[in-house]
Amino acid sequence: MSPERKYFRARERYGDWAENATDEEELPKQRKKAIRLFEDTEPAEDADFRGKKRENTEGNPKNGKISKSPNTEKSEAVAYAMRLAATDALTEKRLKDKLESRGYSTDEISEAAEYLRRFGYLNDARLAQNSLEKLASRCWGKYKICRYLAAKGIDSEIIEGLDFSEIDFPYHCARLMRKYTPERRDAMLRAVKNAGYTSSDLRMARQIIEEED
Repeated sequence: MSPERKYFRARERYGDWAENATDEEELPKQRKKAIRLFEDTEPAEDADFRGKKRENTEGNPKNGKISKSPNTEKSEAVAYAMRLAATDALTEKRLKDKLESRGYSTDEISEAAEYLRRFGYLNDARLAQNSLEKLASRCWGKYKICRYLAAKGIDSEIIEGLDFSEIDFPYHCARLMRKYTPERRDAMLRAVKNAGYTSSDLRMARQIIEEED
């Protein structure tokens, strides 16, 4: 099998891993393995992703300088985006900010984002849904979680479509309330409000605490 064919087969096969993963600890490992395979199998002369080395036509080819092909910058943007995806869960906004800070153009950023999206490494809806339990465990209510996700650049339509049905907000609210003594009731109520819990969460949390006491 040619290097080019091997490369694209690897992309097609291992790009599905992130989509199929269900364990949060498993997903980063799959990203790392996929990026290693991506790098190991990429053909050195694949002009679409790396750009071929060539002599500098504006200077003496013997001076050791080599000019970049027109596709080199795009290749670098994709490669950098893949390295980011291999080590971190990315939102589209975070990826854009990272690439912009490196000086990549709008077209290069769009190309890199589309590449990661195509192979399952960039999916704001999945990332937001998978983060709900972890954020709720910080004693955050629904409203605070939504504000946090919006600040991270998650689209409002995605936030509105999130499924909170598996999150036990009254339980986490009760955890927060237990941190305060009865003498600090006002402080407790402020903390509950700032954490984004609803009046219903507060009422049910009180019932939980009463039943346990």
